[in-house]
Amino acid sequence: MRVMSTDIQQQGLLIAELGATRRKSGDLKEAISLYDKSLAMWKCISNANVGNLDIAQRHVANILNSLGLLWSERCDDERAIEYYEQAVNIRGQHTEHIETAALLNNIAMSWWKLGDDKKATSFFEQSLVILKSVNKTNMIHTSIAACLCNLGEVWCKRGDYTKAMMYMKESLRMKKVIHGDNAAHPDTAALLHNLGSCCCRLGDQVQGIRYFQQSNRMLRVVHQDKAHAEIARGLISLASCWSKIDDHDKAIRCVEQSLEMHRTLLGDTSHLTLAALHRKLGSLWSLHGNYSEAIKHNTMSLTMMTVLYGENVAHPDIAALLNNLGVSWCKLGDKERAMQNYQQLPEIIRSVYGSGTTPPPRVGGVFYNLQLETDSASYHVGGEYVKAASYFEQSLRMRKTLYGAKATHPDIASSINNLGSVWGKLGNRSKATHYKDMALRMRKAIHKDTAHPETAALLNDLGASWWQAGYKKKAVSNFEQCLVMTRSIYGRNNEQHPAIAGALNNLAMCLKGLGNLRKAIEFFAHPERPEIAGSLSRLASLWGKLGNHRQAISYYEESLKIMEIAFGDNAAHPQIAATLNGLASAWSKVGDYRNAISCEEQSLKMKKAMYGDSEAHPNIAASVGSLGLYWSKIGDQIKVIGYYEHLLEMLRIIHKDNATQPRIAVVLSSLGSSWSKLGDQRKAIAYHEEALRVRQDLHGRGGAHQDIVTSLSNLGSCWGKHGERNKAIECYERALEVLKALHGDGVQHPDIAAALHNLGVQWSEIGDHWKAIKYHEQSLHMRRAIYGEKVAHPEIATSLNSLGATWSKHGDQRKAVACYEMSLQTIRDLCGENMVHPEIAKALSNLGTACIDLGDYPKATRYYEQALKMQEALYGEKVPHPEIASLFGNLGSSMIKLGDQKKAIDYSEMLLAMIRSVEGETKTAHPGIVTALGNLGQLWTKLGDHEKAVHYYEDALKMRQRLCGESMAHKETATLLCNLGLSWNKLGDQKKAVTCFEQFLEMTKRIKGQITAHPGIAEILDQMGSMCTQLGDYGKAREYYEQALTMLQTLHGPNASRPDIAAILNNLGSALGKLGDQSKAISYMEMSLTMRQAMYGEDIADPDIARLINNIGTAWSQLGDQRRAVSYFEQSLKMMKRIHGENIAHPDIVAALDNLGLSWGQLGDQLKSISYKEESLRMMKAIYVENTATTPLATSPDSLVPYE
Repeated sequence: MRVMSTDIQQQGLLIAELGATRRKSGDLKEAISLYDKSLAMWKCISNANVGNLDIAQRHVANILNSLGLLWSERCDDERAIEYYEQAVNIRGQHTEHIETAALLNNIAMSWWKLGDDKKATSFFEQSLVILKSVNKTNMIHTSIAACLCNLGEVWCKRGDYTKAMMYMKESLRMKKVIHGDNAAHPDTAALLHNLGSCCCRLGDQVQGIRYFQQSNRMLRVVHQDKAHAEIARGLISLASCWSKIDDHDKAIRCVEQSLEMHRTLLGDTSHLTLAALHRKLGSLWSLHGNYSEAIKHNTMSLTMMTVLYGENVAHPDIAALLNNLGVSWCKLGDKERAMQNYQQLPEIIRSVYGSGTTPPPRVGGVFYNLQLETDSASYHVGGEYVKAASYFEQSLRMRKTLYGAKATHPDIASSINNLGSVWGKLGNRSKATHYKDMALRMRKAIHKDTAHPETAALLNDLGASWWQAGYKKKAVSNFEQCLVMTRSIYGRNNEQHPAIAGALNNLAMCLKGLGNLRKAIEFFAHPERPEIAGSLSRLASLWGKLGNHRQAISYYEESLKIMEIAFGDNAAHPQIAATLNGLASAWSKVGDYRNAISCEEQSLKMKKAMYGDSEAHPNIAASVGSLGLYWSKIGDQIKVIGYYEHLLEMLRIIHKDNATQPRIAVVLSSLGSSWSKLGDQRKAIAYHEEALRVRQDLHGRGGAHQDIVTSLSNLGSCWGKHGERNKAIECYERALEVLKALHGDGVQHPDIAAALHNLGVQWSEIGDHWKAIKYHEQSLHMRRAIYGEKVAHPEIATSLNSLGATWSKHGDQRKAVACYEMSLQTIRDLCGENMVHPEIAKALSNLGTACIDLGDYPKATRYYEQALKMQEALYGEKVPHPEIASLFGNLGSSMIKLGDQKKAIDYSEMLLAMIRSVEGETKTAHPGIVTALGNLGQLWTKLGDHEKAVHYYEDALKMRQRLCGESMAHKETATLLCNLGLSWNKLGDQKKAVTCFEQFLEMTKRIKGQITAHPGIAEILDQMGSMCTQLGDYGKAREYYEQALTMLQTLHGPNASRPDIAAILNNLGSALGKLGDQSKAISYMEMSLTMRQAMYGEDIADPDIARLINNIGTAWSQLGDQRRAVSYFEQSLKMMKRIHGENIAHPDIVAALDNLGLSWGQLGDQLKSISYKEESLRMMKAIYVENTATTPLATSPDSLVPYE
């Protein structure tokens, strides 16, 4: 019996070996047959209980495993699992064995192939437990690393990329130990590639790029820099990442390298892979804005596809390529070629999907593009969705015919769901919820009420639909069900999964909207999730589109806080940069351009960190352009020019040789406008001419386009300002021709009316008033036709005013008066009867002049006085302004006509004074005039009119220098210089004041040989220090303060305690603080404080002492000693409250509270910080009533407020 058993064993082994041989040769059917025979023999041996039973069972398990592998290779994984499970049952007593782990791994692989990722995960995890138990002494093992890698991939497929990365990173760590940390190995490269894919799915494209780059570097070493499919695949993954962060240049380079590599591998022939890569390049070049390159690659792809599928074969890929080509030709303005491509599409789609079949939803876009080119009414809102609804309805009918009218099928559920979505887009909430509810019921029937991602997604969509329809409670119910289901699918403790995080976020936002903030906060379980930050950013964007920019700002700021937690405080991340862009835009929409600039600068800094400081990248260019725009709103044209010139340089690099880009033309135009505002019309004209050339290259020399009109109008304006009226007229006439070609010759359009008005202005300047009148009347007639005959509109007022001015120049004052009166009434109807407005003042002045010419002097005087009152309200009563000077002259003339000589003299003197102020005056040099002018200067100084004082002093100084010579040192000249310096200081022009004082001191030295210690000179030195401080020259300020201090100590003794010495000590301390020497600053300020307390007493409450204590606190804070800073700020606050009252709102108290808030914040005591900040805010509101034009005290949330 034993001999017989041995023979059977040998036969069984031999047959199994034959099976293995057949498997290697690819004859799987014969291999299975042989393994079945071997299995039968070994089962006989095992059942006979002869020989070593364990060995027999082990052979049975191995053959079952081999049969499982064979059936898996034949794609029958259900049968494979049966064999694997039998093998596992046989090995039941040897659970902790490497072979059991291998069997469990095989079962997992089969379940994975069958699509049951949950079971696959379970078996991989069981395999991993056994492998770790078996290899306790060697936890770094290839089998463990492989199992971890498999788990990573299965979790990736399940959509939990965070968990997937955890397993993959652990596997990577082991593989690096096994193969060597810096060794290039294909398995390690594959893992790095998979990690990159997970990062991309989580939205972290930057980290994804790093992994893909490491993988590709390793593969190049493995394959010795030869062309290989895996390297080419990695390049495509890299391209995808670069494209997602809008770096299309780098994306294009990667695809080009992949294409070159595939050509090396496949040859320069027509191949699907090569066609796909050309198509991808076409898409990237289109995103880049280079439509010519896009057309080139899409055409190459189309040629290959035609060769591969046949000349007349209809294929979805060919349809898509024709659609892409149509879009690109359309973008280039070639409508004819666009139509040629679009018109081929319907027939291809019908051929592909059948004439009675509905194409997939994505094909709807093809028909919509065709509609855009053929239908002049394509601006109707919702046209695309209506067509989409039609397609979905056809699809639903077809599927019901296919599966049965009352069938429950995933495809039918999908069509119903799509219908719900499209009706939601069309704003029909009732239909949207109806279809979504139908789809949900069908999904529940299909999945037998088990948790399924599709059902969860529908619950979420239905919640959103109910919310939009106003059924808040139903929405909350659906969102709650969605959360329960997603937790059931992905695990209760897996709150970081994107689906769960999204469900939590939706429920929280819904509860927040209902006002249930406490419950909403509970559902913000993981606020650091980037997905939630993304949702908040999207909400912000939606609020912005609805016009509620304050709400948008709130959401953007909340999103930023979450991102800082998720990505790190100082992380440079595309999502943070994009959110900062959105926040900047929102601030600009509410008119807060300073905050907009701050956010955009942060975004720009981040983008430079991501893409490279000197990199010409579209995202960097976008931020630079936005900064130029925001500075233009503030009016700082120098900064605007700086940003736009940088942007122009960057765009030229981005678009390489393709200079005919609309964006380049816009930037050139903006630069022209900025130079025009600065008064340099030549530079402005050069930029506008270049913008015009670019636009003509884009739209054709004879093309009719609004952008060409804009450039011609800008050129007309600049030539007019430059005095070249004929060139201005030429530009405006060309603009008018283009507008008529664009809108039609007889069409009434605001732009045509504006061009006619501009031509009227220029002909009037040349002196051809008849032509000017003709153009102004045409413009007025058109504007009334557009806005209404009796409607008050600014453009109608402008036309009437210009027409009145032209009639006046032509000599017909009655017609001029009629036009002016109509213009005045129109402006008053617009602005209100009592509104102060430059246009009203201008209209009143024009009416006065026309009345003078008509001889109606009383009426003229009334108009002039009203105009003067309004101009003084606009520019200030004592402010020299050409309009006010002109009105003084007009009123003087009017008073002469009326015989009121005294008033005429008064107005004439005012005019003379203003002309002297504005223009200057030359008179015969005489000492008496010098004295008189000097006296007038002093008189006006005493009256507080420092402008008049300056003009008189300057006249006196010029005359004195003509009398004595410019280089002659004279006592009166020195006195005039000193007085002039004092007046310039009063006017706030510290630079001129310092120059005058320096000349005074120099002249005093030359007269006396040296500067004698004098209180007056010490005071001037102190003022010079203050002025240098205001000018930001703290080094010079320190020098002057030290000289002033030395002089006073020479006069009064080194230990004297005096208010002027105490003040200079304080000023010197402030200057040293500005120079960064806080220790010395504190020393001088402490000396000043001690001196003041010695003079006025320790307990005195004095504003200057309170401010000084505050400044010492600021200096300690800047040294980093917040405890001491707090002590001084508290003393300052206490004193301020004693001075102004405990409950009185005062700016000084606000500043002290702010400083305390900031210091406590830096000490980490946020509660105290908030308390002081809130108290400060309440006081600020009390001082500066909301929505008034009062400028509040300048405070900053992150800097202390010192007193100057």
